[in-house]
Amino acid sequence: VGRSLSSICAGNGVLVACGSNGIGANSNLYQAMSYSADGGQTWTAVAVPGLNDFTYIQAAAYGNGKFVAVTSGGQVLTSTDGRSWAVALDMVESSSGTPDLWDIAFGNGVFLIMGTSTEVGTATWKSTDGVSWSPARAVGFSFGSTLTQLLFVNGTFYHVGEGLLGQASGTGETWSGLQVTVSGQSVVVGALSYGKGTYVAVTDTGYLATSTDFSNWTIRRQLDPNGALITLAFVNGNFVLLMGNLISVSTDGNTWVDSPTGNSGDSFNGVAFDGTRYVATGYPGLTAIGTVA
Repeated sequence: VGRSLSSICAGNGVLVACGSNGIGANSNLYQAMSYSADGGQTWTAVAVPGLNDFTYIQAAAYGNGKFVAVTSGGQVLTSTDGRSWAVALDMVESSSGTPDLWDIAFGNGVFLIMGTSTEVGTATWKSTDGVSWSPARAVGFSFGSTLTQLLFVNGTFYHVGEGLLGQASGTGETWSGLQVTVSGQSVVVGALSYGKGTYVAVTDTGYLATSTDFSNWTIRRQLDPNGALITLAFVNGNFVLLMGNLISVSTDGNTWVDSPTGNSGDSFNGVAFDGTRYVATGYPGLTAIGTVA
């Protein structure tokens, strides 16, 4: 319906897309939460009882047989099937503020949330079931005030945001900073992914580079982001780059095949695979369905 879809994830054959929520009787018009059980061909908007007005559902993840989503208003939502959702937690801190929950990832048996706490600044929370949460506190690393990406790959959580790159093993309590050097120059990583023993990163200078050890990086191509939001993912054995209205796919991170789609005003920012098809979502309420040869 013309609203931005911020995130998409897949689990148990169901696709879940997240976006913005309206107010009162009109909240469903914004399709804050939608699901598809046919590979993205048709979508059903979901009403989430108790979801705050004008709340943006930032991201969702699937793990331990459950979907968990986070919002800009400090709410955590859960679902066992992607169709029926409930507010599992409404974070209200002693300062009478609510955290802005940026992103969520699942790994090492836990869901990890990163966001801005009104009490301690950038913070993390962890849970095994999506219902009971405890602060992970993220000691050892000074996070920025914004987040680009939180992901779990190769047994490690990674944080990408505000020119800062961090990693945490275990369940996300202790973090350390990382520096990426490409051709002898220190660069800022704007997007990161991992698969088939290879890390793929997009830098602030527009380079797409790969590494097998996170120390030695090789430039694979020069991008022309032109201010576009860039998202990287490793989905169903393929690397997928989303940049504006461009979708680019690589089997190894080295050679990429570009597929421009839609109009110049379109912008993709999430991709998932439901077992049959690749589905990308973005703005404005955009959905693209495709296969990879």
